[in-house]
This record gives sequence, C-alpha cells and structure tokens, in this order.
Amino acid sequence: RGRGRRRRAFASTLLTVITTNAFPLPFMRKRVNRTVLCHQCRRPSQGVDAMNSLDATAMAALASLVYVSGWKNRTLPIEIRAYSSKSKHAWRSGWAAERARWAKCAARAARAAPRVPGVQSAFLPPHGTIQKLGADCAPPFHRRWQPTYYFTDWSEPGPGGIRWHSTTALVARGDAGAVAVAFMGSADMRHAITNVQIMETHEKRGGGKTARGMRGAFERVRGGSITRLDGGRRRDDPVFRAIEDACRGRWLHTNGPDVCRPDKEQLLAGLLDDLASATLGTNAPIWVTGHSLGGALALQLALFAAKRRPRKAHEVRVTTFGEPPIGDRRFFDAQRRRHPRLARRYDRRVAVAAPPGCRPDIVPATTRLVGGGSSAHFAEPRHVCAADPPGNVVAAHAMVGYWRALMDGLRRDFALETLYEGPGFWGSETFDDPLLVEARRKVQKQLQREEERLRKRDKAPFPLRRPRLVEGDESCVEEGLLSS
Repeated sequence: RGRGRRRRAFASTLLTVITTNAFPLPFMRKRVNRTVLCHQCRRPSQGVDAMNSLDATAMAALASLVYVSGWKNRTLPIEIRAYSSKSKHAWRSGWAAERARWAKCAARAARAAPRVPGVQSAFLPPHGTIQKLGADCAPPFHRRWQPTYYFTDWSEPGPGGIRWHSTTALVARGDAGAVAVAFMGSADMRHAITNVQIMETHEKRGGGKTARGMRGAFERVRGGSITRLDGGRRRDDPVFRAIEDACRGRWLHTNGPDVCRPDKEQLLAGLLDDLASATLGTNAPIWVTGHSLGGALALQLALFAAKRRPRKAHEVRVTTFGEPPIGDRRFFDAQRRRHPRLARRYDRRVAVAAPPGCRPDIVPATTRLVGGGSSAHFAEPRHVCAADPPGNVVAAHAMVGYWRALMDGLRRDFALETLYEGPGFWGSETFDDPLLVEARRKVQKQLQREEERLRKRDKAPFPLRRPRLVEGDESCVEEGLLSS
C-alpha cells in the first residue's frame, strides 16, 4: 500500500509539473513579482481572475471614452484582445466559461437569422462546434462593445433659470446581448456643485442618509439630448424601445449622427431604468461603470435595476473607478440586505500611489470626511497598481492611470498581453489618443518656432554681434571683422 501511495503521489506531482510548464496558469504556479509594488497590490487577488480583469479593462475603456468630445471618435467599436505573453495563442484559462458565452451568443444569432427551408443552420452544427458566428459575437478572450447612444447635458432645472448638475452617459451594445452604460465623472463647475451637496437626503424606512447632489444628478436630471452613434442600425431592437419611443418624431438628421431632444419632463433615470429592465428581461447582463462621480451614478442605476428585477440582480454587474460614497454606513448596510446578489458582481477599483507612501486614490480615501465619519461603500476596494504608479494620491485619481494600471496588472499577474482597437482616449496609445495628439501639436509648434528663428537669422545682412572698440582704431567695428 505504501508503495502504491508513493507511486500515485509521484504521478500526481509529475502531471502537475508537466501541465504547469505546458500551460502557465496563474492558479497552478505563482510567479515571482520582482516589481516594486505597494502592500495593497501584493495581497491575494480576492477572487479576481483574468476574465474579470479583462472585463474591467473593457469597462475602463468605456469610462474613458465618455470623456472624449467629438462624435467621430465614439462611433467606432471597441475591441480588446488578450494573448499569452509567451505566444500569440489565446490564453487558455477559463476556456470553458468563455466558450459557453461564445456559444450562447452564436445560438442567439442563429435564432435571429432567417431560416431557409431545407438548409441546416450554419451556426451550430450537430456535432456542437462553432463554425460561424453572428456579427455581434466576439471570439473568446476578446471584448467588443459598439457605442450606441450618447446622453449629454441632462440637468435639473432650478430657480431663476439655473440648471443644476450636468449628467453625461454613454450606452454601448456588446456580444451575447449585453448592454453597458458608462457615466462621466466631474468635468466642469456644475459637477463640483454636485459633489459638495452631501448628506442632505434621508432615505425612507430607516435606510440611512444619502448625498443629495449625487442622488439629484441621477434621479432628477432632465431636458438633455440623445445622439445616435450607430446610424440607427438598432432602432428596432426591443432593448432600446424606451429610448426610441422618447425620441419618436424628434430626431434631427444632420451631416453627423442623428440628434434628439426628448420632452423636457422626460427623466434620464426613467430611460436608463427601462433600458436596464429590458436588457435583464432578455437574460443578458447589464454593465454599469463610471469614474469618480460617474461611479456613484453607476451604483444608483444598479440599485434601480436590482430593485425592479430582484431575481435578475446577479446579472447587474458594476465596475467603478475611484468611486466616492453616496451614503452612510446605514444606507449601504440596508442596500446589501435588500440586494445580496448585487454585491457578488460589484467590482470597485481604487488606484494606489507610488511607494513608499502607497496611499490610495484621494477620492475614495476621503470617505471619512463625508457625513461626519459615518460614510461607507457598497463593496471592498480592489487596488490596482501600475508598473509606473502615480507619484501622489491626486494623480492616482486620473482615469488614464486606472487604464494603464489595469493593462500592467494583466501583464504582471496573468502574463497577458492586450491589444486595443477603437476610438482614442487618454492613454489608449492609438493615433487619435488626445495625449499623443497634444504631444504632436507641441512638437509641431517647436518646429515652427525653430523655422521662424532660422528665417529671421537668414534675412539679417550681417551677423548680429555686439560691437566693441578695437585698440588702435577710433572707429566702432564688428567684433571679429577687424584685426589690429
């Protein structure tokens, strides 16, 4: 018996070593991290695997894109591909879950495709392999989102014609019928006014206190505009029926995308709540994301969707970056009791500054100052660290830092290289990246100044030198032109 046990133990060890060398999976072999990291980033992954990190990277792209102005930049689809750093083949961890998601999307496309009598479906052959996919099905280890609608300038009317708040959101359609809603964070003075209105609203039924400004920026804003970014290809989609009904007969056709101004009494919260409910009704997930103030708005939409469809709360997936608190501890405790499934899909990312300080993002870190020290969050933070982390907590709050930190995390923790294709935003490293555009503009200005200086020098008849009096000669001559 002892000899058989030793043989089985040796065979098991040998199989583990062979499998680890053939497929370097993170749960089989721990890599030595030689990068200087903060203590928050050396902790275990807290249940975050590569697929969740890839989804968070896609949400970071949407949360960054909502800041970019110019409709031409937002009409392109967003694609993020992940490959193993040692080869060009797709990463194999999580293959079963990814293939199931892929097959679900293909089956949905097959059901929607027109049937031809006597012809077998090309999507799902009898032996079960996938040969052809619909246009909305991204391959495994890819994330693809198509921006569909853009909501701008939604505000709350106040006395004397004053308009409070300024809410902006981007709606995108993904594969397998998923829908994502990304909210913009603080970008102007009206957002600053929203942030300072804190802890003035009391929840009913003993649910604690919430921030009046952040609640108003979601629940009471109206009178904005809607831009259709996909050219109207999804106007007949039942998921977007609420948006199309609100804009029926109000679309303005221009050289760019169609723009609509719904009724002045139409609430943004009602449109997005109907959108989320319709998405959950099709058994597809609804993603909500946002940076800074946008993360607080994303949480409110998630709570609305979970309250309307409590049995589908596990399909509401939240990913926020540097999210400030919207309520005190009593409020969040009540929400966690009402929606326990929502906490499982809540991914709250917090960036960390460079060592040796290793302090987190300043916005989530100042939660004790809000509400007299009783504020809290819906979920525990998941810290992200870049290979070149920001030097202070203020710089750590920038969205470009979150994007680069997520890319570095995929490379460091899971040996994954990512490739982004789509519209440019801060840190995307595409041709239309605003940071690269600004750098090229600065270089062009420097070249123009240098050319202007050379042009002025060439036009001068003599070298521009300071004259001096040469000994032995009473005249004032140019230096270097006369020798005594």
